Amino acid sequence: MKAWAHRYVLRARGPLGSRMRGRERTGALLRIETPAWQGFADCHPWTELGDPSLADQLSCLAAGRPLALAARSLEHARADGEARARGRSAFDGLTVPASHLLCSDIVTLTADGIDAAAAIGYRRVKAKVGRDWPAELACLVRLLPKFQTNKIQLRLDFNASAPGGSAAWSDVPKALRELLDFIEDPCPWSAGAWRELSDAGAPLAFDRPDPGLSPAVAYGQDARAFSTVVLKPAVQDVLKLARDLPAVRLAVTSYLDHPLGQASAAREAARLAGELPAHRLLIGGLRSETAYEASEFSDALGPAGPAFPAPEGTGLGFDLLLERLPWKELTA
Repeated sequence: MKAWAHRYVLRARGPLGSRMRGRERTGALLRIETPAWQGFADCHPWTELGDPSLADQLSCLAAGRPLALAARSLEHARADGEARARGRSAFDGLTVPASHLLCSDIVTLTADGIDAAAAIGYRRVKAKVGRDWPAELACLVRLLPKFQTNKIQLRLDFNASAPGGSAAWSDVPKALRELLDFIEDPCPWSAGAWRELSDAGAPLAFDRPDPGLSPAVAYGQDARAFSTVVLKPAVQDVLKLARDLPAVRLAVTSYLDHPLGQASAAREAARLAGELPAHRLLIGGLRSETAYEASEFSDALGPAGPAFPAPEGTGLGFDLLLERLPWKELTA
């Protein structure tokens, strides 16, 4: 196997969560070549969530010892490469689930913005919260009539930063609670604290409140602590986890990464949709490129909306754009 990398920088339009540092995110597109295929994938570490750095990812990959994130990237590159070798799209025969609208800073959301989102088909809004919860809650309450009128449900993602957990939930008025689809990672994982919130009526979703803890292990600690699991194909084998978690709802999202990484996540979500009953797989979060300044790759996905169109080309798409990139071979 030979490997090449192309480093990139994504510039966020606003804060991407309570743990993000700065506005620039670095990652690398990978080009992997074997005797049978040549495939492409994304490698976008979140060191804030416990991933080793990009430098470590690439050096270990070059040495033939890929770390967990890069190992997943290799799986995506294989799927991409096998489809390219057949001259086919990796999305052939698959239907990608719809996505929510990602709002990285809820206090910037307006009533007109909600109307516009509803007009193009969004039925869920996921808000990154936890930087200033009192101000964020006040904004949500102010916009509540618009969400109600447009029949849009809310998802709140605290990135495990809610002050006091249950205290934050007690501040949420009844009318707003009725619009919540789920609250993602409200506070650091504790089976007892999460169970207390769930018993109080909070619809909790497990993502990565503790990056070292598998959702299947957490579910084994207390099966009633959460009712939804957020899956990220960039770091997880989502088909295996779906089998390990037969009694919870699932939502597949991107890793807030490069559009090529989003395409990998979309393909995995579509494969999962073909295996699960409709009530288990929720609207996901696959279209996240609007969190960043536009690029040729994000432009290739077309106008923003809840649908994820298969990028043109073979494999995961973006053929011409990938061919034009400057690649550097990885050597040990």
